[in-house]
Amino acid sequence: MELFGVYTDFIAAALKRIRVKVSAAGVEIGFDREEGLGIDERIRKIDKARENLVEGLAAIDELKQSAERSRTEARAALEQLAQLKLDKQSLEAIIATDVRVFREVAGIPSLPRSKERGLSDL
Repeated sequence: MELFGVYTDFIAAALKRIRVKVSAAGVEIGFDREEGLGIDERIRKIDKARENLVEGLAAIDELKQSAERSRTEARAALEQLAQLKLDKQSLEAIIATDVRVFREVAGIPSLPRSKERGLSDL
């Protein structure tokens, strides 16, 4: 069975190369010489395709490494942002406490929020 498959593949490849030319002088049947003579060219094309594949894989690796670096940097930035938010909340609490303590020590009465903002009671 396997020999039959090899044989049919060979016949199919040969049929692809057959060239039939019909003219006033008659019918000419032959093999396409471009395929038969281009073995070296095909090898060069395969080598070039291999080089392109290697370059493509190298570019993919570089992009992957760049994406991993960017992901790491983004995680670090998010962690810093979260820490800064916590620091901001802590500072706001300290400032509010300091203002309240200063008012108590200085004897300054607390104003209603509307007065602090410059709004008047109507």
